[in-house]
Amino acid sequence: MFALDATAGPARPIDDRRASAIIAGALGGAGFPSPASGGGTTGGTATKALAVKLAIVTGGLATIAAVAWFALRDKPEPTPAAPIAAIAPTPVEPPPPPPVVAPPPAPVQEQDPTPDPTEVTPDKPHAHAKPHHATTQLDDLLAEANAKRAAHDWKAADALYARVVAKSPTGLAGQTALVASATLHLEHLNDPTGAERKFRTVLAHPGGLAEDARWGIAECERARGDAAGEKRALDDFLSHHASSAIAPRARARLAELTP
Repeated sequence: MFALDATAGPARPIDDRRASAIIAGALGGAGFPSPASGGGTTGGTATKALAVKLAIVTGGLATIAAVAWFALRDKPEPTPAAPIAAIAPTPVEPPPPPPVVAPPPAPVQEQDPTPDPTEVTPDKPHAHAKPHHATTQLDDLLAEANAKRAAHDWKAADALYARVVAKSPTGLAGQTALVASATLHLEHLNDPTGAERKFRTVLAHPGGLAEDARWGIAECERARGDAAGEKRALDDFLSHHASSAIAPRARARLAELTP
């Protein structure tokens, strides 16, 4: 505000001449040409309007300058970005190679002891033949002989039984074939004497077929009509096989033969 007087409070009204002089001085100080001299109502009013416009423009510029100065002074400085530390890549160690596993040793097959080439047993016609293989052959022969017997081919069956006996005369297979052959001779080949001879051969080699052999001998005696021989055979059977399943038949037949 321009100082209009030296006293406090609101400015006192001044006349047009003094107001014109003050405005003229302000315009001259600001570089504007002073208004034409002379008073009057029209000139004074124009001078006042120009003074108001000048005050508005000056005040606006001052306000803009002040706002710009405060904005520039209070603008926060940008915080510099913190430096990013470069992280060195961690070296990756290659995985250890898999352990080498040695293959299991090949199983060592046990070798059969080499038999003495000069020692030949009846059960082993060949010194180097394996027992398992020989047993398989005997079983096959027995099965074939039984098949012939079931087909009522008695002579063919007896021939196969004879082959088994020749290969294993004292073994279980040979003893079984011998009893089967004796039964064929007794029941189908009408040869009780030959049958009894085979049954007694079985008894010469004690084994699990002694019961069948003793009963077969008694049947052979009966087939020949020898009552005394049959009675002796039945007594022998009961003395060795009293608890046999066919013991009741032996006792019944023995009772028939006893007067």
